[in-house]
Amino acid sequence: MNDLLSVEHLEQLTREAIPALSTEAYQNWLLRYANGYTKRANSVHLITDLETENINEQIGYVEDYYYTKGLEASFKIVEGKKSVSLANHLNKKGYQKVNRSSVLVADLTFNGEIVVQTSNVNVVQVDVDKWLKGFQMLSGGENEEMMTLKKMLSLSKQKILYIQIFNKNELVATGLASKDDEFIGLYNIVTKKEARKQGWGTLLLHAFFKWGIQVGCKKVYLQVIQDNKAALCLYEKFGFKVIYDYYFYTRKRVNRS
Repeated sequence: MNDLLSVEHLEQLTREAIPALSTEAYQNWLLRYANGYTKRANSVHLITDLETENINEQIGYVEDYYYTKGLEASFKIVEGKKSVSLANHLNKKGYQKVNRSSVLVADLTFNGEIVVQTSNVNVVQVDVDKWLKGFQMLSGGENEEMMTLKKMLSLSKQKILYIQIFNKNELVATGLASKDDEFIGLYNIVTKKEARKQGWGTLLLHAFFKWGIQVGCKKVYLQVIQDNKAALCLYEKFGFKVIYDYYFYTRKRVNRS
């Protein structure tokens, strides 16, 4: 695997595209916090190989960090040989494995079917405030979550494109793309519930692919929960391939004897 497709490089891209509100380095870990909005931004990430000599002390530190913020302790674990030891330790402590997800990558050279737009369909680039309003409407997010997301986006050093798709003046799909070197990353892709399976996701991805090529990128990545079969089917049509999987080990606060 080349450096561009290495787990380390892709993990860095995903952390920097939509940054956490705060990040603390502790030994071989990065502890990320963003008011509880998304597990990716409110979990600890192992950056280098696990040091097992004082593993219980490390886990305790992580737990205290999140418990004092009113959150469950959450460890993001990239699947592979390096994660086995940590997973075993967390299993013994009663952690639950949740949100199994994949990181997928495709080349920005997709030459699929051209989606024909009619006079009733508009693909619009918008500013962050209008995008957040539309994203909240389609996703059902809370006001506090949207305020947190806006702060996170303001911390990003990457160029971000916000897209909305309207059909007969009705918002039917939205998403954002971030640019970093040779990659664009796709985030917060959502289609109106009543408008799913009508090709809006395809049209949205076409718009992002076109933009990615225009800004000189070569590849595109995204993250998806493996239970989302409809999304996985769509992404496969665009040439996306799984590079690696990850999941979270979580546990609510417990009293220590």
